[in-house]
Amino acid sequence: METNQIVELSYSLHINKGVYALLLGSGVSRSAGIPTGWEITVDLTKKLSLITDGEESASPEAWFEKKYSLPLTYSNVIDRLGNSPEERMGILNSYIEPKADEVAPENKTPTSAHRAIARLVKSGTVKVILTTNFDRLLEKALEEQGISPTVISSPEATEGAIPLIHSPCTIIKIHGDYKDTRIKNTLDELSNYDSRIESLLTRIFDEFGLLICGWSAEWDVALRSLIESTKSRRFQIYWATLKQLSGTADTLAKLRSAKQIIVKDADEFFETIESKLNALALYDSPHPLSADLAVIELKKYVVEEKFKIKLYDLFNNEAKRVVKKLQLNYPTNGSVDVSGNGLENRLNSYFEELKVLLPIFVEGVTWGEQKHHYLWFKILSDIANAQKDEGGYQVLNDLKFYPACLLLYSAGVALVANNNYQLLESILLEVKIKYSNDEKRALDELPVYTLTRNEWMQQLPGKERQYTALNNKIFEQIGSYFVPNKMSSDEFEHVFDKFEFLFAMIYSHYNSSDDRDFIWSPPSRFSWKEEWKTSITSKTEDDIIKQGNKWLPVDQGLFNSDKERALLICKEVRKFKQKLGFRW
Repeated sequence: METNQIVELSYSLHINKGVYALLLGSGVSRSAGIPTGWEITVDLTKKLSLITDGEESASPEAWFEKKYSLPLTYSNVIDRLGNSPEERMGILNSYIEPKADEVAPENKTPTSAHRAIARLVKSGTVKVILTTNFDRLLEKALEEQGISPTVISSPEATEGAIPLIHSPCTIIKIHGDYKDTRIKNTLDELSNYDSRIESLLTRIFDEFGLLICGWSAEWDVALRSLIESTKSRRFQIYWATLKQLSGTADTLAKLRSAKQIIVKDADEFFETIESKLNALALYDSPHPLSADLAVIELKKYVVEEKFKIKLYDLFNNEAKRVVKKLQLNYPTNGSVDVSGNGLENRLNSYFEELKVLLPIFVEGVTWGEQKHHYLWFKILSDIANAQKDEGGYQVLNDLKFYPACLLLYSAGVALVANNNYQLLESILLEVKIKYSNDEKRALDELPVYTLTRNEWMQQLPGKERQYTALNNKIFEQIGSYFVPNKMSSDEFEHVFDKFEFLFAMIYSHYNSSDDRDFIWSPPSRFSWKEEWKTSITSKTEDDIIKQGNKWLPVDQGLFNSDKERALLICKEVRKFKQKLGFRW
C-alpha cells in the first residue's frame, strides 16, 4: 500500500469531515463471497454453455464469442438467460442471498471493509456513499452501529429525501437494489440515468470530494460520463485499486487528476484509513479520555496477529506526535526560565506530553509477547533520541532524556509488579541511545541520577533538601498513573523501591570490574529513607539466600543465572550505599 498517499488521504478526510463521498463498486463486497460482475458473467456463461451444448465450457469467453459472434459481456450473456427484469432479478438473487448450505458463516455478510466504513460514518467522516452494488451489506453494517441511513435506490426515492447535509448517512444505490425489479444491469440500462438520479449525482460530484474503491469504470457508461463532465475541482479524487489503472479507468483518472492508491484489498484499505484517522483524533484530543481509548485499542490489538499493523501504527503515530512536540516546544537556549519554577514547569510539561504514550507503553510491556519487544525498544529509543544537544543551558540539555526516563521507570514498575525481569533487563541492554558520536545503552544513560546534577534538581519547589530530588519527582509523577487504579500507594512505593534497587544491581553487574575494590551504583530514592537499611535491600538479600537459583530474577537469566553472583552484587550495592551515606 502506498503509504504517503494513504497518509495524505487520511489527513484530508480528517480535516474535511463529511466532505468526501465514497464511490464503491463490486470489489468492496468481494470478500463477503459476493462475486464481481465479471465473475458472475463467467459463471453465467458456463451455465449457458451447459444448457445449450450439454456440457460446461472450459473456456467460457472463447465459447461465447464463437457461439454468438459477440464479445462476452455481462449484458450479452444475461440477455440470453433472462428476458424480463423479473427474471434477471431472480438470476442475480442467487449470487447475493446467502444459501442455507454455505459452509463459511461470513459468506454474504458485511466484510471488514463494510464495518470500517460504517464506523467512518458513525464518526462523521463520511456522510454520502454511492454504490453500484445491489446487495445490502453496507446497510447491515450501518445497522450494527445503530445508524439508519437514507437509502435512495430509485428515481422516485430522490423526491422528498432528507437533504444530504441533514442525514447522518445517505446511500445512493445507483443501479438499484437487488430486491427491486428496476435494477440496472445491462449495457443499455447502464448507458442512461433518470434525470432525477442524474441531477443528484451531478450535485454530489460538484460539491464533494470522491474516494473510489472497487469500481472498474468499464461498464457504467452514464456514471463515467457524469464524472467526466463535472466542472468543479473543489476537492481531490482518490482511487483505490488493486493494480495500476488502465484503459477506460486510467483515461478517466487522468482527466480528473485522480490520485491512484494501490491496495491489497478493500478490507485492509478501509481498516488502515480508520486506524490513521483514530491516530489523528488522538493527536488532536487533549482530553484525558483519549489515553483510556488508546489503552482499549492496544488491548484489542496486542492479542491477535491480524492486528499487528494496527498495533504498530498506534504506537508509532503517538510516538511521532510526542517526538514532534519535544523537538518544537523545548528550547535549551535563548529566553528560557531555568529557575526552580521554570524547571518544575518543564518537567510537568514533559509528563503531560506522555499522557497517551505512557499508559499504552506500560500496558504494552505488561501484556505484550516476545514478538512485540522490538516495538517497545523502538519507542523508547525514539523518545530518548528526539531532542538534540543544541548548546545553551546544560541542565536543559541534560533533561532531554527525561521523557524516556519517565517511560522506562513506568515500564520498570509494571514489569517488577508482574515479575517480568527478563524483559526489564532486555530493555536496559538493547535500547540504544545516541550520545555524541556513539551509542549507549539505556542502562547507562537513563538512570535518574545520570541525567543531571542533584544540586540543580534541588531548586525544584519543595525539594531543596532532598538528596534524590529527581527520583522523587518521577515517583510523584508516575505514581499519579499507578495509584489508585492499579495499586495502593503503599504497594506502589514498595514496587518502586524494589525496581530502583534491582536497577542498581543490574547496573553494577554490567559495569563492575575485578580491579576495583568497590561497586558504584545509581543512587535510589529509598536510600534517604530512615528505614532503608532494613527494608528493600535486606529483604532482597534474604530472598536470594532462601530461594537461591529459584529467585525469580536469577531464574529468568539475570546475573548470569547465578545466585552467588546475584548475592555478591546485592551485598556490594548495599555496602556502597552505606558508605556513601548522603554525600551525593
